[in-house]
Amino acid sequence: MAQGVCRVPAQSLLPVGRFAITEVNPFPAGGVTDGEWIEITNFSADPVDLKDWTLDFNAAAMPLTFSSNVVVPANGRLLLGQSATAGDGLTVGHVYGNTVKLPDLVGAVSLKYQNAAYSTLRWTAADVSLGTSVQQDAPKENMLYAAGREALSCPGVATYGAFNQRGTPGTANSPCFP
Repeated sequence: MAQGVCRVPAQSLLPVGRFAITEVNPFPAGGVTDGEWIEITNFSADPVDLKDWTLDFNAAAMPLTFSSNVVVPANGRLLLGQSATAGDGLTVGHVYGNTVKLPDLVGAVSLKYQNAAYSTLRWTAADVSLGTSVQQDAPKENMLYAAGREALSCPGVATYGAFNQRGTPGTANSPCFP
């Protein structure tokens, strides 16, 4: 083998944009208990099993590796949350518990495999307000974004739950930019 060449078996390659973290609520409304959640969207016609994948919270919390089958349905979404209802009547597909706390104002969550980031959603104080999710557009392999972002992000706009939070947990996001 020539120097500087790394061979990777074809079955281990994963195309860009097959699935992604598309929305997160790091700062739930007042009165919501265990209300943080993360949405993963599968853009492919095949289910995606997250077993052995890791959610990395950028040093804000211990990374969480899925040790069992956690499946994102084909062309569907999976909500991960601190509780089964994320404190506001949602249907959470996988509970990660309240020992994981997302940073309210500046943070990131990445979906990694063997310590390599596949999808990341970042937020700053400008992106977040109490009870409003941060969503990002689907990744586009032919698009280059400024400021090192993997995708364009914006606040959630639809209202959900008894606490009138804003976001689209478990449903399609409106595009951040047309």
